[in-house]
Amino acid sequence: MTAALALAAFSFIAAMAIGSVPFLVSAKNSGIQLNRLTALAAGFLIGAAMLIAVPEGLLLYGETSGDTEYLHVGVALMAGFVFMLLMETFGFSHDIHEEHHDHVHEHGHSHVNHPTARVPYAVVGLTIHAVIDGMIIGIALAQDALALSVSLILAITMHKLPAAFSVSAFSLHERHDRKRSYFDLTLFSLSTPIAILIFYLLAADISTQWQGLATLFAAGTFLYVASVDVLPSIHEPRRSMGVVWPLLAGVAGSLVIALVVDMVLGHVH
Repeated sequence: MTAALALAAFSFIAAMAIGSVPFLVSAKNSGIQLNRLTALAAGFLIGAAMLIAVPEGLLLYGETSGDTEYLHVGVALMAGFVFMLLMETFGFSHDIHEEHHDHVHEHGHSHVNHPTARVPYAVVGLTIHAVIDGMIIGIALAQDALALSVSLILAITMHKLPAAFSVSAFSLHERHDRKRSYFDLTLFSLSTPIAILIFYLLAADISTQWQGLATLFAAGTFLYVASVDVLPSIHEPRRSMGVVWPLLAGVAGSLVIALVVDMVLGHVH
């Protein structure tokens, strides 16, 4: 339980710290830097999915039966991907970076998912994804896989940093109310640590097969989010090279984190 509390606290403090920046300085001219940071974070998320979540999900799912039904594995991965796609379709987009406000005049149009309602739906989308982040970390902790959990929290935190910045910048832009925007940031920052503790406590009552499927579901959401974060820039020749290198650096960084943490804390299984 001590490890769960420590990782939950680390997640909350990191998100609140970065998310507070737009309250202190203007984020108006941060578009290029945020775009590159988002690409770096997407690389970490790809690494978290492919290097950690998918292998762990397969191990957990096959632990009880000794065999793996590959159709079930594929369905779980696909369900996570499609879930985020549907969230995006119905306006609960996680993609609320600078293009939604800084470049609206440059392109001469608004974006499809730029909300006009009083409730910032995109903030809700990011918060739901943050809950999924906490779910996979909590499940890993319940397996006494501290090395795996630390690797996940570090890789996921690298993605949460630009997300926290975007939540605050976007909420301030939409709400024009600092108190409500700070509430949005606090809700987002709390979602992962609360989910970590809840799923850590619930894991004992969930079979390892279902834990494995939940982990694979989370991996599917990671892959969707990482793809959506970088594909728009990849398809623009003048921006693609500025995104590819940070993306590859994030993938390499997630591999280094996994290797170093495993050497320091021991094998995950």
